[in-house]
Amino acid sequence: MTPRERELAAIRHEVPDRIPTDVIWLENGDRVASYLGIPESDVFDRLQIDGRIVDPAYMGELPTASDGTRLDEWGTTGDYGTTMLHPLADVTSVSDVERTPRPDPARYDYDGAHVAAEAMPDLAVRGPSWAPVFSLVCDLFGVENALVTMLAEPAIFEAALHVVAENRAEYFARTLDACGDAMPIYDIGDDFATQRGLMISPEHWRQFMKPITARLFDIGKSRGKVVWYHSCGDISAILPDLIDIGMDVWE
Repeated sequence: MTPRERELAAIRHEVPDRIPTDVIWLENGDRVASYLGIPESDVFDRLQIDGRIVDPAYMGELPTASDGTRLDEWGTTGDYGTTMLHPLADVTSVSDVERTPRPDPARYDYDGAHVAAEAMPDLAVRGPSWAPVFSLVCDLFGVENALVTMLAEPAIFEAALHVVAENRAEYFARTLDACGDAMPIYDIGDDFATQRGLMISPEHWRQFMKPITARLFDIGKSRGKVVWYHSCGDISAILPDLIDIGMDVWE
């Protein structure tokens, strides 16, 4: 079996020639390479990692904070829960949210992603990987402010979710369409839990996030992809919901 065949077989509940292995990344890849006496570029192959992530890079101009800090395309530092820059911190209405600058989904390097995916025909290529909705909304508001807004101003919170989700949906669809059969696994994710359980109640997740997540899953399902979903923490309270709307793999 090729690594792609092996991983897809396991996902489909078939018996592969061995248990497939996969990772998001190796934080100590350089030390592993040094220990094995091989180039760092060969570590994944030596460890028999069957999958690879391909995600289109943003090619637009990135904003800069007043202190010179380079921000991500949404105007935050991208450090979920620790970023100190919150573009939506002071919004007071749905219209304020709708005027928030956002990246142009056309400005990602889909051609580059296609080339990268095509270059790995035997590997279980997945993508576009980490491009969350809930986590980004928490970055845009600030985590505490986001959760307070969810309860006190649900229309504003929901408007922010939909602004992000609409943008993500176009990005996801463009990625899958560009990569075609070279990307058999549709890999997206979001974080909304700790090791003790969900950050919000299951009822609130079902109210605000389930419809959005179902729509995002359908982008992959409608293109015949396996849906691979990353979500950290104890999400057992909503695992049946995620399975019900099409999740094939929980990472």
